[in-house]
Amino acid sequence: MNKIWILCLLIVTKGTAQIQQDKASNRKNKTVLTANKFLEGYAWVYERNDNFPNADQSIWIYNENRLYNIENEKIPKKPISFYCFFERSPFRYIDSVKNDVYIPIPKDSIFLDLKINPIGNNNLFVTEDADTIPNPNIENQHGTMSYSFVISMPNHIETNRTWLPSPTTIGGITRILEPPQSVQDFIRYLRRDKMDKISNNKVIINKSPGKPSQMYLLKGDEVEILETQDDWLKIRYYGSKTIEGWIKKNDVE
Repeated sequence: MNKIWILCLLIVTKGTAQIQQDKASNRKNKTVLTANKFLEGYAWVYERNDNFPNADQSIWIYNENRLYNIENEKIPKKPISFYCFFERSPFRYIDSVKNDVYIPIPKDSIFLDLKINPIGNNNLFVTEDADTIPNPNIENQHGTMSYSFVISMPNHIETNRTWLPSPTTIGGITRILEPPQSVQDFIRYLRRDKMDKISNNKVIINKSPGKPSQMYLLKGDEVEILETQDDWLKIRYYGSKTIEGWIKKNDVE
């Protein structure tokens, strides 16, 4: 009987060690900025402006190449479509025909994620109406948009049409800094597998490594780790509003 208990203890210990090792490995991979990291974890809404005065005010959630639409705080049971990225428009202006012409993008040039620049402008082409992942049919012309943004201004993305008659700016999408609680709960649910728990009784959130803010976390609070930098972790906390900041690595389990 004792041998059985020892064997069970060894299995549990090995499993716990593997989980901790996997978490450490995942944290090491969080140093590269990507398009998905910029989009995910937030609620977005289309801006209304002169070019797009009747823009739909429903909320859009990007998560793991799935696009969710929330109208009147009604939480969806499944994504409305998939999305993916590529580095050029599928349309190109041809002088001989004086118009845009559809030029297919090879399958090996369609990406589930792309690295982005920490400094300067980023310009990505996004298919918002892909039918399947990871081998989408991107011939739906009206589902192709260009997203232009800079990391230093994270709450806004300039959006442009990329189909006929020619690329036209229609406005942009904006992060909702304080979405309804039901929306915030839905985002936290989608991100549930990426959460770590605070292990210390009280943890100060730093604006940047070594620069404390007035905000803090309590033991048991769940945070998503976005980036690592030496002994620091950049985290996102989904409370009444989304908060990002820095804590020490030994502040999480």
